[in-house]
Amino acid sequence: MRIRSLAPFLALTIVACSAETAEDAAETVVAEETQEYAADADAATLAAYVADWATHYNMGHGSMVADYFTDTGLMWSGSSGIAFGKENIAALLQGGIDMASPQLTLDMIDQIIVGDRAVAYGTFSTQATVDGEASGNSGYWMNYAELIDGEWKTRGLISNVDSEQATPAFQSAEFPEAMESAALAAESTEFFVTHINMGHAEMVAETYAEDIVSMPSGAAISTGRDALLARLTEMAAAGAQFTVTPWAAAELGEDYITSIGTYSVEIGGETVQGHYSNVSRRNADGEFELIWSLTAAHPNM
Repeated sequence: MRIRSLAPFLALTIVACSAETAEDAAETVVAEETQEYAADADAATLAAYVADWATHYNMGHGSMVADYFTDTGLMWSGSSGIAFGKENIAALLQGGIDMASPQLTLDMIDQIIVGDRAVAYGTFSTQATVDGEASGNSGYWMNYAELIDGEWKTRGLISNVDSEQATPAFQSAEFPEAMESAALAAESTEFFVTHINMGHAEMVAETYAEDIVSMPSGAAISTGRDALLARLTEMAAAGAQFTVTPWAAAELGEDYITSIGTYSVEIGGETVQGHYSNVSRRNADGEFELIWSLTAAHPNM
């Protein structure tokens, strides 16, 4: 889902608009192509960033991996907990490395780049040996990054686990007060909670894009509104009651919003808590619709 140049279609516009001179048209084409080349360069830099992240992790360089985050960055996984800031992130990473020397594989599936901000998602897997026995995890991740002095720096990396296999004990941390920017996601959150708790799964699904990508905790990725609607309908029929608390959100230009927060759902006499990361896109009607969603249920302590 790259933000691509409109240069291939520009010639048609030039022919139809007699008020634009040939010289102006040529300058416009050059400007569009320059923007596309810049976007391609940024995308390549982002891809290299992901590759370098895995390389240094596998070499046991927890502090070097932490340097890919901003000073106030957040790393939040579905298995090993939450950490704020480079020092805490380095400690969390190094702790896992020292315990089992896991080998990490990272793959990026898609990315959206708008100016100096980007979001991307993909898959990960780890393999390690603990007490002579093989262990590992796999799942999905979503990354929000900013281009700072020509280098991508992560402000938030959120991940989950896609199976019910054993995971390290979840290390909880005191969750800070929501940032003021969380208000960007407040309206859509309130709509979701109100209507899913009333059993209105179809109304909730209408706020999702047709091609929505869902990365649920403990399950495989799915694409398309119908797949997500089926899960929502099943939960609504079981009487699920949600509490959702946005923590932070950020705009990517005028057409995208990314947000993170916590959730709690009571269903079948049990309560599941977790965290989430969402990306919404403005549609043709000017309304924001959900296009990417990652949820991470916290393992029971």
